[in-house]
Amino acid sequence: MLNTGWVGGPYGVGKRMSIAHTRAIVSAGCGGQAPRGADPCRSDLRTAHPDRVPAVPAGVLDPRGSWADPEAYDRQALKLRKLFEENIHAIGKNAATAG
Repeated sequence: MLNTGWVGGPYGVGKRMSIAHTRAIVSAGCGGQAPRGADPCRSDLRTAHPDRVPAVPAGVLDPRGSWADPEAYDRQALKLRKLFEENIHAIGKNAATAG
C-alpha cells in the first residue's frame, strides 16, 4: 500500500502527499533503493515505511511522526485497520458464494 493521500493529519488538517514524493517513493521501491523499517508504533497493522528515499523529506516517510498528535494517528490507524478487515471479510464471504 502506498500513501498517496494525506500527510501530517487527516483531511482538513494535513496536506496532500506531493506527486513528486509519490513518484520518488515508487521509483525507489521498484528499484530496490528504499530500505524499509517496520513502523514500531503500528506493528499491529504490519506496516513498514522506507527509512529514506532520495528527494523525499524524512517527515513524509514517518506516518505517525508527521502528525502533531500521535495518539490521533493511532486512533485513525486502528479505524483504518478495522475497515480493511471488514472489507476483506466481505470479499471472502462474497467470493465463497460466487461459485
